[in-house]
Amino acid sequence: MISAAFASAPQLPPGNQSGTVAPPQRQTRRLTLPGGAAAGVKPGDTITIEADRITAVVAAGKRKYSAQGQVQIETPALRFSADEMTYDLASGEATASGHVAFDSLTEQVHIEGRQGRYNLRTSTGEFDDFQGVSGVRMRGREATETSNNPLIFSGRRLLRLGPDHYRLESGMVTSCTLPHPKWTLSAREVDVELGGNATLRHAVFRLFDVPIFFAPFLTHSTSRTGRHSGVLVPVASHSNIKGYILGDSFYWPQAPNLSVTAGAELYTARGWADHLQIDSLPTRNSAFTVQLDGVLDRGALTPEGARLRQGGQELRVTGDHESASGFRSVLDVDYLSSYLYRLVFKNSFAEAINSEAISTGFTERQRDGQDLTVEFHRYQDFLGPSPHANLSLAALPSLDWSAYAQSLARLPIYFSWDASGALLDRSEPGFATGVLPRLDFSPHLTVPVSTLAGTFTGDLSVRTTYYSEHQQLQGSAVANPVPTLLAGDTWRDAYSADLEWRPPALARVYQGPGGWLGSRVEHVFEPQVGYHATGGVDDADQIIRFDSTDILSNTRELEYGFTNRLLGAGAQPGSSRELVSWTLLQKRYFDPGFGGALQPGERNVFLTNVLFSPFALEAEPQKFSPLSSVVRVAPFTRFDGEWRLDYDPAGHRVAASAFTGNFHFGKGFFSGSHYLLRSPAGLSPLEASPKFDQVRLAAGIGNAAAPGFSLASAVAYDAVTGKLQYTTLQATHNWDCCGFSAEYRRFSLATVRRENQFLVSFTLANVATFGNLKRQDRLF
Repeated sequence: MISAAFASAPQLPPGNQSGTVAPPQRQTRRLTLPGGAAAGVKPGDTITIEADRITAVVAAGKRKYSAQGQVQIETPALRFSADEMTYDLASGEATASGHVAFDSLTEQVHIEGRQGRYNLRTSTGEFDDFQGVSGVRMRGREATETSNNPLIFSGRRLLRLGPDHYRLESGMVTSCTLPHPKWTLSAREVDVELGGNATLRHAVFRLFDVPIFFAPFLTHSTSRTGRHSGVLVPVASHSNIKGYILGDSFYWPQAPNLSVTAGAELYTARGWADHLQIDSLPTRNSAFTVQLDGVLDRGALTPEGARLRQGGQELRVTGDHESASGFRSVLDVDYLSSYLYRLVFKNSFAEAINSEAISTGFTERQRDGQDLTVEFHRYQDFLGPSPHANLSLAALPSLDWSAYAQSLARLPIYFSWDASGALLDRSEPGFATGVLPRLDFSPHLTVPVSTLAGTFTGDLSVRTTYYSEHQQLQGSAVANPVPTLLAGDTWRDAYSADLEWRPPALARVYQGPGGWLGSRVEHVFEPQVGYHATGGVDDADQIIRFDSTDILSNTRELEYGFTNRLLGAGAQPGSSRELVSWTLLQKRYFDPGFGGALQPGERNVFLTNVLFSPFALEAEPQKFSPLSSVVRVAPFTRFDGEWRLDYDPAGHRVAASAFTGNFHFGKGFFSGSHYLLRSPAGLSPLEASPKFDQVRLAAGIGNAAAPGFSLASAVAYDAVTGKLQYTTLQATHNWDCCGFSAEYRRFSLATVRRENQFLVSFTLANVATFGNLKRQDRLF
């Protein structure tokens, strides 16, 4: 026995206080049926019929319902509505006409048609003269997009063949708004399997109603994750260095947590380029990526008729993992077979001029104020186009154990230590150490004392370092001669003492002009003075240089300076923000020769100077270091800048300067940088090199990811040679469902690379991107 319950609408509300009467509410009838017999309805769920009028025809073995006026049949998984509808309980068939609408809540599909039918038992249906959209969730008559660009389809007839399976006859697909879509993909028949593939037969692609191409067979992934095996969009372009470029790639999601992309490109003037990328998430707390790029170059023709091969391979491996035991592991490997390959074939200016390849892998655990780390590290700097002309520094591996500063017996005395053991290797043209061990141990005592005169901080440490081998410098007419490797243990026992005094800061508050500066402005002056002494490093020239541990030197020095800050009142009461800061520091050396470690006429780098300024470089004894100035500016959220400058008082010149700034205004932006580095005074003529002086600028307006027009440009100018090394201009126009980008690039890197590139891309939302302008190469 099937029971049915009818519920009348609630009573009309009374009139309001003004005497008007609220409009009458719609009186509906609702019928609730058990849904266990219908496909896709879980046991215990119900089928609800709601309409203005519902009538039932009952006969032996059958029960049929007729409904008129905003009819709706609803289950927990779907909604079927129309002006008029009949429903046969025995067969599960619902036939509808007039403003027919179908919503699958689980499939996130909405369909409208002139008339239709749907069977709740078999989950099949048919709709005539339909329009539909996928990627939306309907709540009543309100639609919520679950995709940035829902896929819209329409046609003469739509068949629902089962759950997640549709067939369009004489259909059209687009992601543009109707009734005037920018692009359409029409086909005689479209077979759609949600979560799988959409197959189009006899498809025609139109752009602005203009037929562009015809394909007898096309497939498109409808998986919500966007992961489906297949051949990617081909690449076709031209370059005056590479010639015509033709290529393609294949994407293979081998597992839910693993995907592989492999491809190749033919450079008609040079050879083949290969690409491989593997992305994986082995566990919930780990990630692993492999990327391989290279060119099998047959060589560029020289004036003599020979071929100069400039190809190579670059391998990048990155990964990270966090274990339940508290260990964190990170891997970042960069292997480069030839710097010339980067210089000639990399598409971005930053990659092309980068001569370094740095590989690091470590696992560490921090616990109870201690840090235990096992690390593998390799630094490689190519000194020229030859693959063998490079400097390589490696730790294979190193074990570091350090303890953070902790109070001793609750006294204002803090103890910490750093201990390490490493197998090191250094190689460069004419010199190679092989693998040799190094042990290092350094305990520290720190005592901070606060007084009315300010804060005094004293630090005392000793450092013992063991080397299994050492070097001996040979006299030569060439600057920085290659040393000779000598066997025999070497111990270095050094001590350091520091005393820093930070007097009380001086501050004054002024009435601010308001606006972005705030209602109050505070000026803060923070002076500082410190004395540092290191001794025990008597034979610094015998130490083989691997890292910062090995550039320790004797010194006695006084450091002094100040920091000026200008603070503005923040938006929240009691808060403030830094508008401008200026730090000026200098050192007075009481031992200009650094205990005999300084070699006049050569490049000398010492730890005390590296910690003071990133541009530290000595070539002759000096009583005073350069004045180090750092200015940071952030007056409002749309602008920030930093200027680091070293001024040499002995030579009365700027020794180094680095400026970076970014400015945003509305939809526009402007950024610039300037880097200047001069050779230190006293450097021998054989070692001296021209100064480094480069300017880089970038500007743009718009947003390449939003509808409308956007334009951006960037240049890199070498002031030493007076040439533009890099120029690029990109223009983009996006509509609601598609976009077009074009970019011009010009490389002028000495005599190695003079190349012009024209890159384009055309993007169809929810479909694909066509062209050779990759996302990672764009200016925005």
